[in-house]
Amino acid sequence: MTKIKKQIRLLFDIREGEGKKVTLMFSLIFFLIASLLIIKPVRNSLFLIEIGAAKLPYAYILVALFSAGMVAFFMVYSKKFHIGRLTRSVLNISILSLLAFWLLLHYGIETKLFIYVLYVWVALFGVMTTMQFWLLSNYVFTIRQAKRLFGLIGAGGISGGIFGGYLTNFLAPLLGTKNLLLLSASFLLICIYLGKYAWVLYGRKNYSERLSNITPIETSAHEESSFKIIGKSKYLILLSSTIGISVLVANLVDYQFNTIALQNINNENELTAFFGFWLSNLSIFSLLFQLFFSGKIINLFGMRTSLLFLPLSLLIGSVAIFVYPVIFSALLMKVSSGAFKQSINKSARELLFIPITAEIKNKVKAFIDVFIANFATGLSGLLLLLITIALDFSIQQISLISIFLIFIWSVLIYKIKAEYVDTFRTAIEKRTINLEEQQLNLNDATLINSLLNVLDSPNDNQVLYVLSLLENFKSENLIPHLKRLLNNSSRAVKTQVLKMLDGYSKGEFYESVLPLVNDPDLEVKINAISYLYGNSEDPEKLIGEYIKGNNLQTKIAAMMSIAEEYRTSSEFREITDIESLFNGVFSDETIKPMSTEEADLMKIYSSNFIGISSYPGFYPYLYKLLESDSAEVKKSALINMGETCSTEFLPTIIETLNDRKLQKYAREVLAGYCDDAVPLLVDRLQDTNENQSIKNAIPGILGIIYSDETTHALSDNLLIGNRALRFEIIKSLNKLNARFPEIETNTVNVNKAIIEEIEYYYRLSAIISVEKRQTSETNNNGAGNIQIQARQLLVSSLRDKIENTLERIFRLLGLKYSSSDMYNTFLGIVSNNLKLKENAIELLDNILSHKLKLYVIPIIDMRESEELLTKAKLFFDIEFKDDEECIFELLNGDDDWLKTCSIYLASTLNISIYEEKVKDYLDDSHPVLRETANLALNN
Repeated sequence: MTKIKKQIRLLFDIREGEGKKVTLMFSLIFFLIASLLIIKPVRNSLFLIEIGAAKLPYAYILVALFSAGMVAFFMVYSKKFHIGRLTRSVLNISILSLLAFWLLLHYGIETKLFIYVLYVWVALFGVMTTMQFWLLSNYVFTIRQAKRLFGLIGAGGISGGIFGGYLTNFLAPLLGTKNLLLLSASFLLICIYLGKYAWVLYGRKNYSERLSNITPIETSAHEESSFKIIGKSKYLILLSSTIGISVLVANLVDYQFNTIALQNINNENELTAFFGFWLSNLSIFSLLFQLFFSGKIINLFGMRTSLLFLPLSLLIGSVAIFVYPVIFSALLMKVSSGAFKQSINKSARELLFIPITAEIKNKVKAFIDVFIANFATGLSGLLLLLITIALDFSIQQISLISIFLIFIWSVLIYKIKAEYVDTFRTAIEKRTINLEEQQLNLNDATLINSLLNVLDSPNDNQVLYVLSLLENFKSENLIPHLKRLLNNSSRAVKTQVLKMLDGYSKGEFYESVLPLVNDPDLEVKINAISYLYGNSEDPEKLIGEYIKGNNLQTKIAAMMSIAEEYRTSSEFREITDIESLFNGVFSDETIKPMSTEEADLMKIYSSNFIGISSYPGFYPYLYKLLESDSAEVKKSALINMGETCSTEFLPTIIETLNDRKLQKYAREVLAGYCDDAVPLLVDRLQDTNENQSIKNAIPGILGIIYSDETTHALSDNLLIGNRALRFEIIKSLNKLNARFPEIETNTVNVNKAIIEEIEYYYRLSAIISVEKRQTSETNNNGAGNIQIQARQLLVSSLRDKIENTLERIFRLLGLKYSSSDMYNTFLGIVSNNLKLKENAIELLDNILSHKLKLYVIPIIDMRESEELLTKAKLFFDIEFKDDEECIFELLNGDDDWLKTCSIYLASTLNISIYEEKVKDYLDDSHPVLRETANLALNN
């Protein structure tokens, strides 16, 4: 079973901690759509049998009106309640509605008004439940998870549609059409429990976190509506018109399909079964086409041709109905359009939104998808009333209207392609396309031409931007542009072009690249020689000439090319004496005559050579360079140890964490080792004899690596070491939790750490209360300045430590609850704004468990008050009677600075009381603590 689970996770890219939520949401959408695909056939058959196909236009108009109103009402209502409650409310109301409909049908109440209500209600049900599901999904999954898993979740909906439709086909003759409403309601009951668990386990935390990040924004009086934004853009007008007319034609097709179905099937149960069967078939065709054909068609034919598949299929179906209006023609039209609509047409339509800026897209996409679609639905109803009642068109003649609209639709698609290219070109020029989020179709010739035109721009940044888009694109049309750009004045442009030349025929760019060997920029030289080496008839001879030449930079560039080839080519390694080449350029004899500056530069290049080639025979030389007097040489040696990816260097690199000048680079190098470095880093973290500065640096490195293993390693070691080390571990866990919220930390350790830090907060609060009182008495008694200063230093330090402890508490709470909630609460607490503080307390009162509320809220509400001391005694039996108890408590603690301050204060009092304890720190590793102990005992 474990092997099967692993195979499923690998196949669908389901990562650790995601399996349960994927299963929940897949099941939820499965049963939602299954329920919808049961009641849709029921609605259709009841409407057609009881009222007739001729009245469908009125139903379309009512659906348009009520859908728009319901969506608007929901948008207002949704702001008052969280998504979990809204989802349950929608499902509860849906179940009650279905039960009410069943009762009315069971007792024979089938008035026309009732059937219209049922028809509109099913349409609204479809809109509201799917909207609620995807809203809930956005809070259950992070953005990164959504991109990876929504395709799989969506397949759950298609699967549910297939199951629901076929189940309806099977059960309608057995149970009767009306009784299928109870089956649909039972599926929704399952959905309530699935939705509740999904919300409680995953959605609530993310919802609270995102809600706390929302800040009120004043609406500008000059902010444009979606309608005005669309009206100002020819591209958006064409896009809206294309989507609108597609909905219009789809409703005409639906009317024809339903009418022909009614003409051939008069029995209510048989009609329900028929609709269920073919709705399932549509789901299957859509799924198969999406999986096996959509992507290939878009890549092969481009966006415009892909968009034409749906109108052309509808054209064929409309012609078939016009010529031969039988059930086969209706099925041909319905099935072909259904297969294309939810697959290739949907994918191609999404491409149309790529060149639109994110700001505009956020404003207009929902408007187009909701308002334009509803408007087109209502318009289709009016059009059908006109042509069927006023003009008395037959089903065949309606096909003529469809054919005319399809012609307009096709013209719009033709025109939108030209505007798409212009809009895309503008987006490239303004760099408003997010390359990480978009997948560009580089097989579209028109799109490629617009990209190539930008390569003529005098703006190097735009040229680089397009080159990055075309990095993996190979075309004969690109060759002239690449040759011309090799003479560009920009180093970055030339370097990028040289990196793109692999894959073209040998010799295509050889003559154009040759002059770049003499380019003043070393990076350009290296890439040029690397290309020439890979495309030369005699590469060894070519490299030999460059190495034997007099130009030092050319030699170095040639050596870097050799190093790269040595690392990647096993054949090259077999025939190359890498040590002789290295010694010929980087030997001590070569470097000795040089000035100190030149010698250091050559040592840096030699370490780069070793890093790139990763030849183990040169590793001792890197150790030697790490002992250099030059900081830059040491830095280069350290970085290139990491470049080799050899775990041999890990202990040495970890030791450099103790060097303040190299610590930053050591952290980056160790993070680059990723999981290979984790076991050794964890061992050093747990080593009680390890240097403290090294231990304190390790959690930050683990926090950069970003993996399941580092999260578990840090949380498993959360309770080790002193509080400074714990703080570093907590900060790294916060960082990892923000990146991978789905990975669970060691909750036992987190809970223990929270209680420990809370207790420590109360302990410090009790100590500072005594010390503040003692400071006041010392001032009144006229004690010496040294004692007064010592007490003030201790009180000031205690305040700092209390604030640090408070931050650790809320960072830890961020691992248990919403990190954003806890962060904002902490900011409210430490601010001077009373309202923010009250809001923070209110939020904690609604989020924290009962036990934590008892402990945490007094910390906020009673800071440095007598009431807090009462709580300290009540909760943890903490109480300090005098100065002596407080000093001993601090001397026995784990904070080196508080120990130091306590010893300093003790030295101004009767040191003999504390002498035995102070002696423990005479040889302490902390230099300030050690020195203070020595001074206190010797004065």
